[in-house]
This record gives sequence, C-alpha cells and structure tokens, in this order.
Amino acid sequence: MDETDKKIEIHSTEEKMYTKEEVIAAIEQAQMPAESFSYTYEDTFMMEDLENRKLYINYQIDKNINELIAYHILRYNVMDKDIKVKDRTPIKIFINSEGGSVPDGLSCLSVMKISKTPIYTISFGYCYSMGFHLFLGGTRRFASPDSNFMNHSGSITIEDNTDRVIDGLNFLKKQAIKNDIFVLEKTKMTKSEVKKSKRADVYYTSEDAYKLGIATDIIGVTCDIDEIL
Repeated sequence: MDETDKKIEIHSTEEKMYTKEEVIAAIEQAQMPAESFSYTYEDTFMMEDLENRKLYINYQIDKNINELIAYHILRYNVMDKDIKVKDRTPIKIFINSEGGSVPDGLSCLSVMKISKTPIYTISFGYCYSMGFHLFLGGTRRFASPDSNFMNHSGSITIEDNTDRVIDGLNFLKKQAIKNDIFVLEKTKMTKSEVKKSKRADVYYTSEDAYKLGIATDIIGVTCDIDEIL
C-alpha cells in the first residue's frame, strides 16, 4: 500500500489531512453508547443541574433564552404531567442579568406564567430591566441580602415612515400597560410606584424588594439557603 492509500483527504477551511486510522476511530466513537463517552467536569455539573431542575440566566437576554430556559420549563411540565401540582419538584432559575431583548424575554416569561410546575427565581446579584420582569415570573422569589433590582421603561429605536412609527408606538403602549399590570399583580407596588420606576432607573435593595413584594424571601433572613439548593 503506497502513501496515498493511507490518507483520506477531508476538505475544510484548513485543508486538514486525516489518516484512515483517525477516520475509523472517529466512526467507532460515534457508534459508542452514550455512557461510554468521557465528559468534562463542566458537562457533568451541567447535566446534574438539569436533572435537579436548576437553570441559569447569567447573561444578556437574547433569543437563546428560549432554548436555554423556556424549552426546559416546558420539558419539566411534560415530565410532571401526571403529578399533582402540589407534589411537583419546583424549577429553580438563578438570575443575574442586566436585561436585554424585551421580545425574547417576554417570550420566555410567557412560558413561566403558564407553567403548572412551580418556579422559584433566585438572585444573588442583580436583576435589571428585563431581568427584573423574569425574576417576577417566579412563584416564589428569593433574593440574597446583597441582591439589587431595577425596573424602567427600556429603550427603543424605530426607523420607518410616520404611520408605521405611530403604529409601532401604539403597540408598545399596549405592551407597556400589560407589563404594568403584571408588576402590580406580582408585587405590593402601587400604580404611582410602578409609574415612577419607569420614568427613571429606580433601584431596589433586597430589603426594598422584600417590602414591596418584588421578592417573597430574603435568603438567610426569612428562609434558609437549603430551600434553594
């Protein structure tokens, strides 16, 4: 067998050459059962967290939140279909986010609202803007003594003809009203307090959040950390 028979050329951006033995080894590995794979520590922890219904929003909110969070909320609800709601294991979402895309955040929030399986939202850091609204999506809402929260009206950019800009603004007004109603329903805040929080970036400490009903518990004060771990 000459040298040309020993290599199989795989075209890629780097024009890498693989030996026949490497190709065969890759095929054999792909055919191995899942339990035979060697996972990293990070993979193992991630799988354990998913099994224990722990999800994380430690990033700026974008379209990926539906794959990373909403998908699993729906999956846990399917798993719990034949279990009474009071007997279901809660889903725990740890949030540390400055906010991000409102449409994507609201899409995830809509799944949180309809979840029959209880959802606990937990913050050890900050929940700002859309992160604030996602935190409110929890059945119970846990804040650490050093957590901070912020609500505001957000920002938009619309470039179109006058009629379409007006239509867009009218739609956003309707959405803002729905968001305000949600905040009023989930907290002890008054209409004037909600309105004030939207006119400027209003920040709340964990103590403020607890008094206003933004948080239902302060970890280590009104509840034990074991409840969320």
